[in-house]
Amino acid sequence: MQRLKHLRSLREYIDELRILGDIQPIDVEVDWKFEIGAIIRRSYDLRAPAPLFNRVKGYDASGFRVLGAPAALSSRSGMPLARLAIALGHRPDASGQELLEAIVAAHERKPIPHRILAKADAPCKENVMVGDQVDVSRYLHRGFPQTTVGATFKPTD
Repeated sequence: MQRLKHLRSLREYIDELRILGDIQPIDVEVDWKFEIGAIIRRSYDLRAPAPLFNRVKGYDASGFRVLGAPAALSSRSGMPLARLAIALGHRPDASGQELLEAIVAAHERKPIPHRILAKADAPCKENVMVGDQVDVSRYLHRGFPQTTVGATFKPTD
């Protein structure tokens, strides 16, 4: 199975979906409480492109966006598993059998050894907040129920 480049971030995954034509930017403001979930659900029903919400009510100035249905069936004809295939680093038209074989083969390989990066080269260090900069409510605004935040909280003493 031919491999694509390793995707290093959600941004790169979104870019790959954009190239494939399997993403739908939504630039009007949407309410996180009911609208986002309803639109995502409808995109599943219609096998529509993955919705990318660029303006979430109450978060407009934050720069936060929401990607819906990232692993749903693709809207692209003949490539139902394209989103999953891209996420796994394979070509968008890979079959379910090919993806399953790739997953089994990966499970049987030796793990990739970790390596320590300089802070400037570590993608996970792009947005670091310490001390008074930390505001957990920024991520949990009014109980925002439809989000998963990749955050690590560590004492600085």
